[in-house]
Amino acid sequence: MKRLAVVEKVYNEYLQYTDTMFTRFATHKELDLKTITQGIKDMCIFIKDSSRYLLRVIHSADVHDIHFLTSHSLRTTVLAITIGFQLNLSLSKLVELGISCIVHELGMLKIPPHLYTTERLLTLSEKRILLTHPVLTYNILKDYGLPLNICLGALEHRERENSSGYPRKLNGSEISLYAKIIGVACTFESMTSGRRFKEAQNANAVLLELLRNTGNQYDENILKALLC
Repeated sequence: MKRLAVVEKVYNEYLQYTDTMFTRFATHKELDLKTITQGIKDMCIFIKDSSRYLLRVIHSADVHDIHFLTSHSLRTTVLAITIGFQLNLSLSKLVELGISCIVHELGMLKIPPHLYTTERLLTLSEKRILLTHPVLTYNILKDYGLPLNICLGALEHRERENSSGYPRKLNGSEISLYAKIIGVACTFESMTSGRRFKEAQNANAVLLELLRNTGNQYDENILKALLC
């Protein structure tokens, strides 16, 4: 239990770090790649040493006082890096994956918040605005000089193996590895985490649903890595 408490404390520190990163970008247009890189590198080491405890923490942490984009981005990053370890990615690639994932929703800050927090059905025009967020994120990251593979991970994380995703309807062979990993992690996190406007689903049930892979939306190897 002592180890679990330590992991929970460190995770909460990462939550605050992520929240500060989003806030600094929203208020000062600040995005410090050097600081983010070091933070993600430290996070990779932390996840490697603590994944058994950390995966328990991310589904039990009380994040009501944290903006849901912050908690979603961090939880998804923990899951993505965990998948990356299962796929035997090198540390440098894990860091790139983690950077791409921690900022993959940054474009949401350029969209009116009511479009992604409302409980009502969106109009067609509102949906179109919401679906621009990967492109908005890509443009932000490109403008700040982030490497192309990191930018593409954020741009393509909503693409799907069967070309049913967006924004470019790519097929499996055209989607970057980082985007495939983030896509699976992002979906799992969204389905298993409660929001003010929806209940969390059971993690085991979500895993089974994803593993069925109805319509061949996700890369099978990445789904198997999530299961491990």
